[in-house]
Formats: sequence, structure tokens, C-alpha cells
Amino acid sequence: MGGFDYRKAFEAMKTTANQDIRESDHYRLYGYVPDDKDPRQRGVTKTVEYAYDDWCIAQVAKKLSFKGDYLEFMKRSGYWKNLFDPATGFVRPKDSDGNWMLPFNPAESIGFQEGNAWIYTWYVLSSIGFYPVNPASGEYVLGSPLAAQSTLNFDDGKHFTIHANGLSRQKIYIQKATLNGKPYTKSFLRHSDILKGGELVLYMADQPSATWGVKMEDRPGKEGETWTTEERGDGETGKGRF
Repeated sequence: MGGFDYRKAFEAMKTTANQDIRESDHYRLYGYVPDDKDPRQRGVTKTVEYAYDDWCIAQVAKKLSFKGDYLEFMKRSGYWKNLFDPATGFVRPKDSDGNWMLPFNPAESIGFQEGNAWIYTWYVLSSIGFYPVNPASGEYVLGSPLAAQSTLNFDDGKHFTIHANGLSRQKIYIQKATLNGKPYTKSFLRHSDILKGGELVLYMADQPSATWGVKMEDRPGKEGETWTTEERGDGETGKGRF
């Protein structure tokens, strides 16, 4: 991608992310947006969205070899975890003292801009067998499809078909997979692979697989987690390439 000044674009992103608007100042101060500091009580939604934006900014910083900015925004991208409650399995609102807002009902909309705690999944793509946990990463996590076969049709005439062999109410676990006829061990798809067209076959069973997709290299989200010697480049130079 070209035609603009990467450094100026990045500075604009940083400036926007550090504005004191829509409770973003509270987000940076507390590590989340407290619902008692938000007149509209949309703290969870704002926290999750700001954290995702910060992750995207961190990836640009990494491309530009801005290590300090990368580390800062990667730290901020984890702020959503401050609103995750392991006891309930939901993200939920907190007050400015760090207490969970009570009462909590995941079906109610307090703390959320649209919907409630249950909607933070991606239904449509999930129904065909994969979903973008993080759209900016270009990776789609594979899951249990609702349809035995689905086809995506692209404007260039290419098609990408997903088959779920043996799919039933009981057989909802992927045992193995093939992509364009070759064994596929990764638990995710890349956006670029989907756009090429082709065929993904998922072999379903009634028990989780002990071998498919379990290796670290077969899991999604590995890019952007570390800053290697090669990736450091020459420091704060902004000479990264997109």
C-alpha cells in the first residue's frame, strides 16, 4: 500500500487514540471505561473497541519499527481483559473503584452500545465454519459449521467452498481438515487463502481431536506478539514496509 506518508498517518492515528473524547481519557486512566464515569453506561463496548483500535495501531507501529509505540499500544490492547470475569465467562461493566456493577444479567444491555454480553461473537461467518476473532489480523478461526456445505462467491469469479463431512448434532468437532486436497493442520484460515478460491474440507466427529490444530504453530494470533531482532530494525526510524 502506498501513496501516502506512513509516518504522518501513524502520528494521526496516535493523536486520535490519545484524544479525551467519549470517555477515552478514563480508558487510559483506569485501563477500562468505568460505567459510573460514562453518562450513557456503555463502558464495556467502548473498552473493547478502544482496545481493538490500539491493537491495530500497534501493528502499524511494528511495521514502521517504532518499538516503543508498539509496546505501548500492545499493552493498551489488553485492557479489555480488565472487564473479563472468569467466574461468568463474560465481559461485564465495572465501576471506577474496580468493582463489578451489580446486578449483572448477560441478556441486558447495561454497559453495551448494541446488544449485550452475549453478542460478542460473530454469528454469520461462524455458521459456515470460521470467524474473524480479530478482523485486522487477516486470520479466521475454524469452528463448527451449521451447514454441511457453504460456498463463498467472489466478484472475480472465484469460489471458496467449505464442506463439513459427517456433520450432525453430535458430530461437531473437527478431527482433521484438508485445503485444496492437501492435509491442513492449522486451526485458522488466512484471508488471502480464501480469496484465492478453493475447497476446505472439515472432517467432523463426536469428540474433540487430540492432535488437530493443537501445536503452537497451528494456532492463530501468533504474529505481532513478539518483537524479534530482525523486526526491531534501526529503532524509531519509520522505515518499515507495508
